[in-house]
Amino acid sequence: ATLDASGIDMSGFSGSVTINDGSDNDSITGSSAGDTIAVDGGSDAINGSSGDDTITLDSKPSSIDGGDGTDKVVINSSMDLSDIAISNVESFEVKSGVTLTIDASQIPGNGIINNGTVSVTNLDGSPTADLSKISGGSVDATSDGDVTFTGNLGSATVHVTSGTFTADASIVSGQTMDGSGTISVTNLDAKTDADFSTIDSATTLNVDWSGDGTYSGNLTGVDQLTVSSGTMSVNDSILGTTSVNGSGNLTVTTDDHNSDLSSVNISGTLTVNDTSGDDTITTSANGDVVNISGGNDTVNLGSGDDTVVLDFSNVSTIDGQGGSNTAKLTGSVTADDSNFSGAQNVTNIDTLDLTGLTIDGADDKELIITSDMIKNWDNGDNKITLKINTDQAENIQVTADSSSDSGDDSSTVHESVTDNTTYTFSDGTELIVDVV
Repeated sequence: ATLDASGIDMSGFSGSVTINDGSDNDSITGSSAGDTIAVDGGSDAINGSSGDDTITLDSKPSSIDGGDGTDKVVINSSMDLSDIAISNVESFEVKSGVTLTIDASQIPGNGIINNGTVSVTNLDGSPTADLSKISGGSVDATSDGDVTFTGNLGSATVHVTSGTFTADASIVSGQTMDGSGTISVTNLDAKTDADFSTIDSATTLNVDWSGDGTYSGNLTGVDQLTVSSGTMSVNDSILGTTSVNGSGNLTVTTDDHNSDLSSVNISGTLTVNDTSGDDTITTSANGDVVNISGGNDTVNLGSGDDTVVLDFSNVSTIDGQGGSNTAKLTGSVTADDSNFSGAQNVTNIDTLDLTGLTIDGADDKELIITSDMIKNWDNGDNKITLKINTDQAENIQVTADSSSDSGDDSSTVHESVTDNTTYTFSDGTELIVDVV
């Protein structure tokens, strides 16, 4: 049946017009007044014409055109409107206990008052959709294709069933998300408190950082963190064992005292800063810098060319493992003609750098380096490079174990070391001096 009330002269009429459909598939066009059009049977084509209309749905229509005016659709029973044409509708109201399914493109400009459930489909087809216009109730949305989403997810639970859902960290942070697709998060450096703990651990989650800053959020569930550029600073209690790659830099503070960074694989620099407590640190397989400032630390370096910086007074255990590693001492020590004890627990290094160490004491007082020390420090080749400055040379003494050692002057010691000299002990141990 067809009902067209648009030609009725409603001038001077201040009442309300209610149009009820029949059980067949009807075509209903409202009047120029503010109509109430009730659809409870058949698959009707609705046109509100002019006026501020209210269209109540107990059954699914074939199309809705609100016409002119400010028009509202009230959903009284569960239905899927995602596959019908909807135009010129300013708002929806979903009654309690009812589920409305709509396409993301159908979210009206004035929003949805939701007392039930709204299920949004095809989110990947509407990358600017604003789900914050759905107020109240339960909201879920589905994306099943590749999309770079720049809209607003509101309070929706988002199901990424397939494809890659790419969005800024400010959009994804705190959002409940799941699915078998991939979530790709950009601009983490602009949202340094972003929280990913609400994303299901079974969903692939990749996050990118590309600036400078300190991150304080939650990386739970992140499968791959990429530091593309800049420097990301973070506490180990936040980073955990997250896999990290990229060409940027990463600075980690070992606030939980047990830091395993073996999952970090960046072409930039990994810098590890310990705390005042006793820390256990495992670095990456690349060239890392470890700064030891306090506590009795245990440091296991990876296979890269690493540098460990520690205060002379700090007693730490450092194992260089593989690569070409440098232990750099800071702080101060007094030369008193006793054996040098500042790196007794350092093993598997190639260079001992003392240029940052202040050596106090008279010119005739020395720190003594022995063959046994070198063999303890070195990485198996019985060879160590000692890097010092000019002022330190007169306070470094190398103990020889026979007068036949190269560079020996028939005495038992070399009173001071000389630049670019290799001191070879009778057992084959070598000390290479580099004065800078």
